Parts: sequence; structure tokens; C-alpha cells
Amino acid sequence: FKKGTQKIPYERSHVWRHGDRSPTRTFPTDPFQEKDWTFGGGGFGQLSPIGMKQHLNFGKLLRRIYVDEMRFLSKKYSSKEIYIRSTDRNRTLLSAMSNLLGMYGQNDGNAVRDHDYPSEEGWPIGFVPVPIHTVENHIDYVLNPYADCERRDQLWKMAKTSPEVQAFINRPDVVALLEKLTEDTGTKVTIDNLWIIRDSLLTEQAHKNETLRKVNKWFSDALFKEMTRVNDKVRVYENGIYNGTLMMNNLDIGNEIQKIRGGSLHDTTVYAFFSIFGIQSKVISTCGYPDYSAGAFVELWLNRTDNEPYFKMRYHQNDGNVTLYPVTHLIDACDGRKYCGLDVFKAFADRSRSDVPMTRCRCLFCHVNMLRILHIDNIEL
Repeated sequence: FKKGTQKIPYERSHVWRHGDRSPTRTFPTDPFQEKDWTFGGGGFGQLSPIGMKQHLNFGKLLRRIYVDEMRFLSKKYSSKEIYIRSTDRNRTLLSAMSNLLGMYGQNDGNAVRDHDYPSEEGWPIGFVPVPIHTVENHIDYVLNPYADCERRDQLWKMAKTSPEVQAFINRPDVVALLEKLTEDTGTKVTIDNLWIIRDSLLTEQAHKNETLRKVNKWFSDALFKEMTRVNDKVRVYENGIYNGTLMMNNLDIGNEIQKIRGGSLHDTTVYAFFSIFGIQSKVISTCGYPDYSAGAFVELWLNRTDNEPYFKMRYHQNDGNVTLYPVTHLIDACDGRKYCGLDVFKAFADRSRSDVPMTRCRCLFCHVNMLRILHIDNIEL
């Protein structure tokens, strides 16, 4: 590198959502039950070939940015530079595999046969396998927003009894929607399981749209839009975002929920992460649902001019993106800057960090370094 004239990357960290998949579950009257989903090994919640392609392309994008342009990562896989953690789900594990295939599995002449991969016939030329780490889903308190945690469940039950959430639940349009879906789907639909109906119909529109509309005569684009609108508001509440401070039993319910959910990573996770900084609605354009293969990036930079650390946040919206978009300037406390003082990030982290050991709710609290350091020369703040 030409020091003094070039930005020299040192470290970074990011999280992403899995790619396109089959529904994770469905409702009794759905014409498409688990046996009807055959791709990706078959069954509910499996990554589709579309999802594999999405993450393959995402991996290629990351290689272009962090290997070719920024020269942050080595051209060949290094175990000292990359650590991959996934939830214990087929779709997330395969998404990680597909992503890494795009980053370090192409026959680009960088990997060395019999050094980085075997020369055995049948082994894809240039494919370098990269380890992916995981733990059991029910005890994964780093990535799984629904790991076993009584405290989280109790907080959500309390929130649902608050005047604000009760007013929402009892709103005529919400009541009418839930009653209609209960009649049409063959199951009691509440704000807690509305997401199942919406998720199934979203996936079916992508893979079985013609049959869906022929068989389920009650389904319409207008109904789906209404479901999305209501469920998005539920997501907002579930992530601890209320109209002002919601105090119950001397607890700031919103803040307490964010302490538990802020470190989890699925579609709900990416939303929860951005909600900590108050920019979820500005960053995520598709209501409360980040697109498949969406990714949040947090980079820690060191400014060589003042020798002070700054963080930069970027976002990958979906497979159609050809770059990573900066979103740091959307954070109110950053005053429109692309690089923001690390003290601002620490303040948000302190507010959302649990002030009691996670073992109180049978959690295994793991420390994950979410920031990695990058050096900058004379950045424009």
C-alpha cells in the first residue's frame, strides 16, 4: 500500500439475512403443505436455488469491495482474517456456504491446487472450503432472536397489555383483518402468529403464484398489503419501539426488549439491529422485512489525522445491489456524517447492553466483537 495516499483497511464486521427459501410453516387451509416444497432437500424453511444464487452474487460483491478495491482481505482465504457464525438452520448454513463460494470458491487463479484445495478428480477447481460455526438453535443467544428466554417472553406479554399496544390490537381495521384471516385460514390468527400467514403467502407468490390465486379465492394483493402493514407495526413493537418511553412495573419495556433482541440475526435481527440506532424505517424500504440476502455492515476506522476512532455503517439491501450503501449519516447523533465518532456507537451499545448476566434467563451470553478496525487518511467527516 502507498501509505499517506490510500485508505488502509484493517478490520470490519457484518451480518446478513439468508437467501430465498420455502415457508417455515403454514396454515391448515393452505393448498401448499410441507410435502409440496421439494427444493433444497425438501420441506419447510429450506434454501432455494434462487437463495443460493443470491448469496453467491453477494459473496462476489464482497470480494470485489473488500479484496479487490479496499485490499482489506487477502486474495486467498486466511483463517486469521475470517470467522463465520451461522444459526443452526439449513437455510442459514447454506446461505453462508453460497456466500463464501462467491468470495473464495471461484476458479480465479488465486487458490493453489494441493495447497488450498485437493487436486483429486471431482473436486471443483479453485473451490476452497471455509469453516462455518454454529451452536444449537435453542441456546443461540447471539444470533437466534427466538432462543429460549423467559425474560423476553414476559416483557412481550407485559407490552401487549399496555394502553398503546391494546389500542392497536383493538383498532377496528386490525380486528377485522384478524377475524377474516381466522375464517379463511382455518386457525385462530392473532398478532403473534400473523407473520406465519404473511410469510407463507409471500413465499407462495414468488414460487406458486398462479395456483395460489386460483385456489385461495380470498387472497388478493390488497389483503396482502394490509397484512404487511399490520404485521410491520407488530414487528416495531416486538423490537421495543413505542411512542415514547413505555414504563411498566418500573421498567422501560422498549429498552429492556432491545437489550435482549439487539444481538440476534435473522430478518428480524437486521431490523432489530437498525432499530437500536433509530434508523430502521429509513434503511429498510420493504416495511419491517429486510429482503433476502440483506446485510448490515459495521466498520471501525482510525483517522490518522486526529488518531481518533470512527465507525461507518453500510447496508446491502438485496441481490439487485451492486454496492454497499452508507447509512451512518441517517443516525441523528451522527449529524449527517458518513463517519461517526466511536463514542456515539458505544453510547447506543451501552443503552442496549443487558445490565444483568444473561444467565438469569437461561441464556449463554457470548461476547462478539462487532467492530473491526480500518485506518483512514484524512477522511471527510
